[in-house]
Amino acid sequence: MVDDLLLRVELPAPVPPRIAVEAVRDTMLAAGGGEDPVERITEVVASLVREARDREPFAGGSDRITVDLTRHGDRFSVRVTDRRMPAIGSAAASREKSFQLAEQGGIADIRHSSNADGNVAECSIHVAEDEAWLAAETQLDESAPRVSDEEAAALALRPGTPEDARGIVRLTFRCYGYTYVDRTLYAPDAIAELIRSGTMASQVAVAPDGSIVAHQAITSDPNRLVPEYGRLMVDARYRGRQLAELLGRRSLADARARGVPGVWAECVANHQASQRAVIAAGGIEMGLLLGSSPATVAMAGFSNTLDGRMSLVPLYIPLAVDPAPAAAYLPEHLTEVYRGLVERTGLQRDIQASDEAATGEALVEVAVIPGKSAAVISVLAPGADGGARVVEQFRAVSGRNLAVVYLDLPLAHPSTPHAIRVAERYGFSWATLLPCARADGDVLRLQWLGAQNPDIHDIAYASDNGAAMGGFVIAERQRVLEAMVPGAPA
Repeated sequence: MVDDLLLRVELPAPVPPRIAVEAVRDTMLAAGGGEDPVERITEVVASLVREARDREPFAGGSDRITVDLTRHGDRFSVRVTDRRMPAIGSAAASREKSFQLAEQGGIADIRHSSNADGNVAECSIHVAEDEAWLAAETQLDESAPRVSDEEAAALALRPGTPEDARGIVRLTFRCYGYTYVDRTLYAPDAIAELIRSGTMASQVAVAPDGSIVAHQAITSDPNRLVPEYGRLMVDARYRGRQLAELLGRRSLADARARGVPGVWAECVANHQASQRAVIAAGGIEMGLLLGSSPATVAMAGFSNTLDGRMSLVPLYIPLAVDPAPAAAYLPEHLTEVYRGLVERTGLQRDIQASDEAATGEALVEVAVIPGKSAAVISVLAPGADGGARVVEQFRAVSGRNLAVVYLDLPLAHPSTPHAIRVAERYGFSWATLLPCARADGDVLRLQWLGAQNPDIHDIAYASDNGAAMGGFVIAERQRVLEAMVPGAPA
């Protein structure tokens, strides 16, 4: 999917940042962005440009700042790039203002990284169209009258098309109201583009009147190689008709035909329904994402017995034979559970121990997702400075009172066992395995929950393996917390 570049501004040192900020604001307004969302993202952009300008330049290096504005459906994104000193230490701490503004302004996400392009910061926001056409919809719960056998038999199951976009938004509202985390599913033009480009392969159940009453999709994620199997929604009036299973089988058959090696799913832990559907399709639980989902997200018709934020059960569905063995380096205390998971999934892994330290320059990316009160620190390339950079980034984002911070580590690198042990000293523990998430193998996602005390007693597991993995994750977190570094963020 190609973004539409609307604006590029080059800012040499003498030019004040407001020139770029005003150009971004005026261009977004001219492109149809509403005044309120435009003002919110413009304030964040102003902070990002100031942060870039405040970083120390390299001797003899370029002090130019580049600001790019792109549009993708209803989503505007602004990318700020500079070639000054990397954003670590006090420079990382200076992001406090942009993080705070993003959190308050409903920004979809805000990402920071230092790579071959320099220091890169990117933020985005959805600008929804007039939703008057949605006003007639009502959120349905389990009290909604069920359809007859004849009405259920009249449903047509087929691949989704761009023309189904508004019907998918209507279904999202009937199932979730306005609580669904992925705001894309409230934006018809964005959905249409996802389907048109092949980024989201949807399967839908369509009633004779043309309304979409169930939806399932496999969606490509630009940040990982494993597509996501999800966005499952069934109109309350049509539940109990095996629509989740039927659409799921169609989605997986299509993915296999396209040569997809495996897909990823995250299921709510307050009921077993979605877990059972994924397990029936071959899903294997990989861990437990504690307190991952905001408490405001709720599907009509399912009670939430958990206090506060909801946990998610992550599962992997292998679809093809693993093409080649890959190396995996883990500390000894995690080897047994990892070996059990790769055996269940049929992956070929050469599991090794290592105390090797990383060399070279690290590549670390940070993404803050204000809507989920979460951040993801991704080690894309380990390096000698990787540990210090991860700690600095962690201190910067943990000070934002986020509910959860994830740390993604590549298991194919010999320095990862050492990195895991260091992360555990700061309160990170196993969240989930991400099989085949990189070209060279798997990623281990660790989680840090800060002051969050997730409900671990009322989680509804749908299988013995799910319960075993949940128990392992909870025990690992307890072990890590008891051994934390004094004074580390908690």
